[in-house]
Amino acid sequence: MFDSFYRSGSLVFGGGHVVLPLLEQEFVPNGWLSEEAFLAGYGATQAVPGPLFGQRSK
Repeated sequence: MFDSFYRSGSLVFGGGHVVLPLLEQEFVPNGWLSEEAFLAGYGATQAVPGPLFGQRSK
């Protein structure tokens, strides 16, 4: 699971919406999430204000 998040996160250029297809390909076929749960989580992130994928600055 760490490897999936690491690989997906290292490829993010342009915001969190870019990484969604990568995360879906990693977690839905492996059985970690159902398609319905993935889409429900995505819908929940769209319902609240704030960035989808945050970046820290030093």
